[in-house]
Amino acid sequence: MGVFTARSHPTCGPREMKTAPITVLDPDVDRGRRIVGALALAELSANTSPFDSNATTSKAEFSALTEPHCFLVGITVPVTRAVEVVNRIARGPRPVTIVAYGSHPTVEGVVALMRAGAHDVVTRIDDGHSLASSVRAALEHDREVLPRRRRSIDARRRVESLSRRERQVFGYVLSGYSPRRMGEALGVSVKTIEAHRANLMKKAGCKTVVEIVQLASDAEFQATNGPPQVEIVAAPTSGDRKAGDRDPGDRSPLDGGPSPPRAKSSRRSTRSAKG
Repeated sequence: MGVFTARSHPTCGPREMKTAPITVLDPDVDRGRRIVGALALAELSANTSPFDSNATTSKAEFSALTEPHCFLVGITVPVTRAVEVVNRIARGPRPVTIVAYGSHPTVEGVVALMRAGAHDVVTRIDDGHSLASSVRAALEHDREVLPRRRRSIDARRRVESLSRRERQVFGYVLSGYSPRRMGEALGVSVKTIEAHRANLMKKAGCKTVVEIVQLASDAEFQATNGPPQVEIVAAPTSGDRKAGDRDPGDRSPLDGGPSPPRAKSSRRSTRSAKG
């Protein structure tokens, strides 16, 4: 068994999903029914759904899921199909915990399932006890992380609403850049930077830098030490300069950050003229 945090994506109709906190997806219909029966003996309510169905990928149908919720995915031979189903569920519009089950999966298969988004992989399913214990743990996990997941989904939605330039400014704010240094790095005026910053604050629903930092944390937005890794100026290829030449864009943030694009292009043209 193993543990890996997951998100998910359903495969059964909204009317069915309202009736039970567990959805079983198994290409072997008889095995799926046996699993539902074993869970019932453990006082866990479950229903089955078509293994390869893509019918319930909409947000409306996800909203019909009970909370917390757990998906049980039967392991296939080869394991590729099960990995695809876990991956599809894990990237759905609403997080749900996933448990994969099956007898004698390979180590490579277990690793692939965990990487795809499975919270746990159960290999002893004959007595139903191990699976029931894993499902209870998965439902408890889903209950505990649900508030954080909701914040994360909302934060990502707000960050994704920003334009490309606003995301650049967002990254520079997180890196501690002043409007003047942002303007120098992006080759625009301070007034333009302030306009972009005001727009991003409005779209993101933030009033202070502290709120921006919290938003970035919830959205798992990664800022670098120094200038954010965004496409500010296209980097020259190795053929554009000789060994030992130092391009203005190579300067450390401590030296003042990358120069505006105009300054950079003028130096290249000067070197070309000398040649």
